[in-house]
Amino acid sequence: MFVAVSPVCPTTDLSRTMAFWERLGFERDFADHPDLRQATYAGVRRETLELHLQTFTLDQIQTTQTMAMRIRLESRIALEA
Repeated sequence: MFVAVSPVCPTTDLSRTMAFWERLGFERDFADHPDLRQATYAGVRRETLELHLQTFTLDQIQTTQTMAMRIRLESRIALEA
């Protein structure tokens, strides 16, 4: 059973991107470092909506996917009908 599905958005400037989402009413949910200038992965939340933000260098963003999805499951065991 699905627990959560979260879009993972690429960014080259996590602090600026976080500020953008905060202006839209989202709040910081987590970051992999307390100083956003050193963080590379973070999440924002607004009510039941959650977005993840992942930092890439300008070179990396040219060769990586433009968007990803993070899917969290309760279990990897398939449910039987």
